[in-house]
Amino acid sequence: MDRPNILFVFADDQSWLHTSVFGDKVVKTPAFERIAEEGVLFTHSNVRERR
Repeated sequence: MDRPNILFVFADDQSWLHTSVFGDKVVKTPAFERIAEEGVLFTHSNVRERR
């Protein structure tokens, strides 16, 4: 059986600007880099804010 193609990313106060794949020189996100290099770059996301 094939494995499901689902990616869950949990982060606190992170935006797309704060990933090395989008050019941040300070924040290192090697897993995002690897996924982007393999051909998948997410440009849409779903955020749920709880208060």
